[in-house]
Amino acid sequence: MSLIASPPAPFDTNVVDKAAEWKYWMRSFLDFIDISEVTDKDLKIKLFRAHVGRPIVEFLSDQPDIAQLNTLEKLCQRVEDRYARSLNKFGERLKFRSVKLVNGESCL
Repeated sequence: MSLIASPPAPFDTNVVDKAAEWKYWMRSFLDFIDISEVTDKDLKIKLFRAHVGRPIVEFLSDQPDIAQLNTLEKLCQRVEDRYARSLNKFGERLKFRSVKLVNGESCL
């Protein structure tokens, strides 16, 4: 029995939490690849570029080491690195300083 799967919509770069959205998009795309039974490395990359959306394709094309990004995993890792959540130092300090001890709680 062959299953028919449609690829995910192009990645939306206008969302607030791009890291979470990227992980969801990537899982959906990998499911699409698995269901479609695509095993050829080059075909996976072509499908990725065809469905990921123009902003991501342009970002990857602008990479100085584009020749080394020759597997789907490397391409995805590069995009994931771009949208990884950065640590908000000010926000983390504010959370730390606003912590209050509860009765009976040790500060150690």
